[in-house]
Amino acid sequence: MESSLPDVIMFPITSFPYILNSKPELQESFLLDFNVRPGWIVYNPNAVTVLSRNEMFQPVYELAPIWNAEKQVFKVKCFDDLEALKEMLEKPLVFCTTRRQECEAMVNGFDTDFVIVLDPKDPKIVKQINRVFDQVKKRLSSGQKFCLKIDFADLFDELTKTEFKNLVYWLNCEFYITNHSTPCQFLQLNSWELWLLMFPVFLVASLPYRAVRKTLIHDDKMHLHFRLVLKFCPETVLVLHFYSANSRPSPGRYLTEEKKYIERDCNANEIRTLACLTSPSDEQTEKAGKKRFSFKKIKPKILN
Repeated sequence: MESSLPDVIMFPITSFPYILNSKPELQESFLLDFNVRPGWIVYNPNAVTVLSRNEMFQPVYELAPIWNAEKQVFKVKCFDDLEALKEMLEKPLVFCTTRRQECEAMVNGFDTDFVIVLDPKDPKIVKQINRVFDQVKKRLSSGQKFCLKIDFADLFDELTKTEFKNLVYWLNCEFYITNHSTPCQFLQLNSWELWLLMFPVFLVASLPYRAVRKTLIHDDKMHLHFRLVLKFCPETVLVLHFYSANSRPSPGRYLTEEKKYIERDCNANEIRTLACLTSPSDEQTEKAGKKRFSFKKIKPKILN
């Protein structure tokens, strides 16, 4: 089973220049700034589909009307929308997730972002994307209200060391395709500890909401199956975004909620240990502590 899985690269967001250097087919889709900040990754939505609300990404043109990046939702209400969805899923797919780690004392935590790139030319990826498309087409043809969730959480969770399982969360690790609306996450929480504290809310709001939604809307979930291949630039020093537990920010909103974050550089060896990545060689570790970026070999092309 494992050998039949496609390989999908995953890398810290600050290794983006390094990855582009090895993928010339993506270079015309991106233009990178020299400083890591909100909007430093500018992309052409006509050439690549970025499935993320992370503010590190900035489109150079308007996004397709069916895609709401803020909510990570495709709105597909008719067959014209379905064709637009197909076109978007046939482009290289770039997905960004935020890894959040909290300290044991819950005093503070930090966020760091990771990116995966799905190659639309890989037959194994195409087969799975077609399954998603066929499912959406089936629901749309039935005339039923539906919401399909594509979730990567389990894949990312496998990267977390056992001793960090209760401290690490992978956030913004899904997107939706719907002709109606996405579920209200709060009203569908299944934490009994929380609902015991908020029993009136559970009784008055959550139970009726769940009953009505189950009656009117077909909620479904699909997983894409692949093997993550972790890559990194050995000369990159990463950026961690620290926050206080008293003002927990939304993941990836580094501009909108900048007052809640404090940035700190972190060498690649440190973050690999936290994220359970392969340890670098001593030579790579030494280089990682000296430079924040190496752009000498990175020559992304200007967007068309």
